[in-house]
Amino acid sequence: MDRDCIKAAHWSIERIMEDYKKKPGDFEKLFFDMNSQREEGQWNSVWKSDLIHSLMQGYHVPPIHIAKTGTKNIKPMSVFEGKQRITSIREYVLGLFRLHKDTMPVTFKSEKVDEKGQYIYDERGRRIVIEEECPIAGKYFRELPEKLRKLLLHSEVTLNMYFDLTDEEIAVQMERLNRQKKFNGTQTAKVKIGELKASYINDITKNEFFDNRILLSSAKKKSDELSKIVFQSLMVYTGNITNLSNGNIEKFVKNHSEQFDKSILDKINDILIDLDKLLPNNEDVNKLLTSINIPILVFNYDKYEQMLENEEITREEYVQFLRYWFKEGIFSSEYVQYAESTPANKTFVEGRINVMEDELIGFVADIRNSRTVDISDNNTAKNESSDNNADAGSQIIDGTSGNRTGNTAAEEKNTFIKDYLELSVDDMTEGIPLKVLRSVMEAGGYMMGNYKNNKELISYMSTFSDSQQKGFIEQS
Repeated sequence: MDRDCIKAAHWSIERIMEDYKKKPGDFEKLFFDMNSQREEGQWNSVWKSDLIHSLMQGYHVPPIHIAKTGTKNIKPMSVFEGKQRITSIREYVLGLFRLHKDTMPVTFKSEKVDEKGQYIYDERGRRIVIEEECPIAGKYFRELPEKLRKLLLHSEVTLNMYFDLTDEEIAVQMERLNRQKKFNGTQTAKVKIGELKASYINDITKNEFFDNRILLSSAKKKSDELSKIVFQSLMVYTGNITNLSNGNIEKFVKNHSEQFDKSILDKINDILIDLDKLLPNNEDVNKLLTSINIPILVFNYDKYEQMLENEEITREEYVQFLRYWFKEGIFSSEYVQYAESTPANKTFVEGRINVMEDELIGFVADIRNSRTVDISDNNTAKNESSDNNADAGSQIIDGTSGNRTGNTAAEEKNTFIKDYLELSVDDMTEGIPLKVLRSVMEAGGYMMGNYKNNKELISYMSTFSDSQQKGFIEQS
């Protein structure tokens, strides 16, 4: 980078406010939408108030850094250092906050005048200068005396304008300017990967999954929690299963820049969008979608796709598993032991991954084994029914579902259900106990069909073994 690429300019706060208000496309409109920048609002009331006091009192305010001509991926007049300063000044002038109660008064000198506004001179013929102290603590901009409002608007800040720099040079300059600031690992990582790759990360944080599911506190928003989750998901998805702390995210960026390929990040984005469709959308599930669990979900989805390709699972079976997982699996002692204490630790991350993967494999195996047993039982029952009921007219046809019911093995299993609940068929049709039973089955990941009435539900339940039916009933 050539030293001549940087030119200093001095702008008043009044000019900055005017340029801030211009429409996109206007000449010298300031932009604050760089992907590698932190969100505005990082400063607290004391810091903002000290900045306003510094401008009026004449204390040094660090320069603002602007990409004057822009770069390949950065608009001209983009502020890449000083966003918190300019947005804080703008908020104060617009009356969005009052100065902190401990803000120091502004002391300034002025030339003494008489009642007619004429300057007063001393015996040597020099204008008399007096020193005034004006309290500003707790005041909005509109509450300041007019002379202080003018003083603030006429105050100047230095702008360092950068000409003809590359994205990489801007990234290096940003990283060096921000070394002494309280950036967490995620925020520093976004600076280090550069504007284009940071835009990929930001695009993912704006997808349907995060929009529909995640509610963040103001503190989490300031710390860029969503970007942290994306980085962590990328780390586990690409096999970099290590400590997922903020500090290690920064190390990951430094040592694995090749992982920020757009195709890989697009895949992470697609996984999260599909998980939004697959997961039940309710408060109980959404509150579990945190930085502890989401990267594990992303890794597990990759396992699901491998099983799907090998015909070891269906999409419906994975939906059933996810319902089970967020009802029971995630609360199991096997999983919880790896989610407490130091969840970002490598051992704990691997533990959560392994528990969820084992549960997925076991869950699908149980479903398929159960179906095999049921098919065998039903075939035996059909043969017995055929021998004992040669007259098809002795069977009852359920007109709603088209399923045959009556003296079949399925009906014998229905009898087991009815006997256990001590209810008649008619009572079962509208019975509350059966509705409770249905909710138990749904919580267990079953009941994928859309059953029109309770007779159809009973018919569906008859496909399960006696021990399974008894288990459902005991839970209900």
